[in-house]
Amino acid sequence: MGRTHVDERNEGAWLEAITLFQSVRDADHDAAARLLRTSSDPEAVMLNLLRMLGVYLRGEAPDKLDHFIAASHRAGPPPNPRPPLPPPT
Repeated sequence: MGRTHVDERNEGAWLEAITLFQSVRDADHDAAARLLRTSSDPEAVMLNLLRMLGVYLRGEAPDKLDHFIAASHRAGPPPNPRPPLPPPT
């Protein structure tokens, strides 16, 4: 049986979620935001990213996650990064 448009779209959203995860891991938040803005199905990409995170977090110790959540509540959102410097001329 051949692949359908829906299968290809689901695979595309999955690959975009992996790329999004990699961008966040590399602290390239601008690339992650661009990916979501240009995605043909940003909701599916985010759902896949959340599924990936769920699998990843199951491997972490519960007390480590609780500590991270508590620290995040105390710290609040991180400041926006400064814009990148222009390239040297």
